[in-house]
Amino acid sequence: MIIPVSITCPRCKEEHVFKITEQQLAELKKGEKFIQDILPDFPPADREMFLSGYCPKCWDEILAEPI
Repeated sequence: MIIPVSITCPRCKEEHVFKITEQQLAELKKGEKFIQDILPDFPPADREMFLSGYCPKCWDEILAEPI
């Protein structure tokens, strides 16, 4: 079954909704596999949201900020 998963970026507060299977959600929660193995069809920027919570736009801005 396909289910919607909502992730809100902690920086811009924009909500992003992804459709994944119940099996993928279970594997994400277990944390035993690499994200690219669980969500192989997702672009890397979308997979990053599942890891860090940051949306692609904010992630690019964070990486562009001087240290």
